[in-house]
Amino acid sequence: MKLYEALYCDCTHESSFATISIHRTREGAEKAVQDDKDKMKAEHEKSKKDIEDAGLEFDDYEWNIDKEWDIQETELLD
Repeated sequence: MKLYEALYCDCTHESSFATISIHRTREGAEKAVQDDKDKMKAEHEKSKKDIEDAGLEFDDYEWNIDKEWDIQETELLD
C-alpha cells in the first residue's frame, strides 16, 4: 500500500525535512501542504503587523528564505 507524506523543512541549509502528516492519497498530502503554507503565511502576516504596530521595521527576507515543502511517496510494509 502506498502512502504519501506531507513534508516541511524550515531551513534547507541547516535542517532536514519533517513529516507534517501521512495520507492515503496524494491529493490529501497536497491539501495538507497547502494548509500548512496558508497557516504559516497567516502567522507571518500577524507577526509582521504586530512588529509594525510597535513602530519597528519588519524584514520580509526571513519569510522567503530556505523554507520548503514536499510530498514523498512511501510504501507501507508489514
